[in-house]
This record gives sequence, structure tokens and C-alpha cells, in this order.
Amino acid sequence: MRINIDVTNHCNKACSICPMKDRYKKNLFPMGYMDLETFTNIIEQLKAGDEVDFHKDGEPLLHPYIGWMIKYAKSSALFTHLVTNGILLGKKKERIVDSGLDLLTVSIVDDIPSDSINEFMDYKGERKPVTQLKIYKDYDSLPKADKVIKRNIHQWTDSKARKALNPCSKLLGYTAINWDGSWALCCVDYKREFSLFNIKEVPLKRWLEVSRMIYGWQKEGLFLAPCKTCNYWED
Repeated sequence: MRINIDVTNHCNKACSICPMKDRYKKNLFPMGYMDLETFTNIIEQLKAGDEVDFHKDGEPLLHPYIGWMIKYAKSSALFTHLVTNGILLGKKKERIVDSGLDLLTVSIVDDIPSDSINEFMDYKGERKPVTQLKIYKDYDSLPKADKVIKRNIHQWTDSKARKALNPCSKLLGYTAINWDGSWALCCVDYKREFSLFNIKEVPLKRWLEVSRMIYGWQKEGLFLAPCKTCNYWED
């Protein structure tokens, strides 16, 4: 099982490709930080080998207990992955490395916080996490990293550039949770169009059953409105 956990939907950057870049100007959704009781409830429903992605709508390094959260997930033998814009990497280098995080993705969009990333890499050395830069265009120079991944800019869920309708594999063994514990169908459900359940009331097992049901509908050619215009998973 793979799960995206949005420990906070606050962010310290307004990336040009982000559908939430105007989160503060337009008061898009309630803002907050996941409490530790909600987080531990999620982790206790997972099993060894499952993957936790600390990423969805916000910048996870803004959460004051992010290091503790990663350590707690690792104590249950979970694979941990965190996606960040890199701004706070230098400041939080000790708690990230000491947490045992397995994989770190730095999403490079617009300007690059090279000093912060290089400070983190110098401290990390050969230790975990494996650190990858995810870039969406060519740059004259890049900060240090273990590897670089070139990706296309995805179109999120409000795109009119949909290529084809196919059953989405993200619906199988995968789900996402907002900071307040509410359900998100996937990591690009930023509009909260699937906030049907809350982890405080309905277990993850039920969430996965509903996701598989939606996958079955897609196989029959029945796509819910947000999925009709999503091409994120095609990249």
C-alpha cells in the first residue's frame, strides 16, 4: 500500500505550476497542521513495507514535528519518502537525516534554493536519504544531489489537455489523506472533491475498497468528473 499524507497544506512558496499557489490570497481551503494523534492513527493501520509519502498540497518541512513523524513511520518498518521545495533543507538537515528518511525529492520549480540544498547534501554525505532533484526544464547549473530526474509538467485535475481515458492505476492500493484527516482520492485531489470520509471515523481499509470500486467504474468507461480531465498519472 502507498499513501500520501499531507501533514500541512501551508507552504512557503508559490510555484508557478502549483494549483494552490494562491492559497492565501483566495482563502481556498481551511489551513492547518496534522495533529500527532491523527498521524499515529494512520501509521498504525499500515503494515511493514508500505510506503508513506509526505507530500500533497503543502510543504511538509513546515510541520514542527516532521522529524518525529518520519521516525515514527520508520519504527513500523515503512518506506518513507518526502517531497519538498528545498527552502528549509539546510535549516532542518539534522532532523531529516537523523529521522531515517529513505527518499527525498526536491521539486525544482522557478528559482532554486541552491545554498540550502548544498548545505543539506554536505551534512548528509553518504547517508540516507537518497536525494533526487526533480526538474521540469533545463538549468545552467544545479545544486548537489544523488540523482536528477527530468519530468514533464503535469496538468493537475483542471486541465483541458487530457490525452486519453484509461483506468487509473493510482486507485489500486493507494490513497491520500489531508491534514485534517479527511480522505483524498489521490495526491492531485487538491480541490477536496472526494472528502467523503475521515480517518478518525472510517478506517483505511474502507477507503481502499471505495478506490477499487471507482477503478472498476473506470474500466467500464464511467469516469467521475475530476478524473475526466486528469493526466497526472500518464507522465
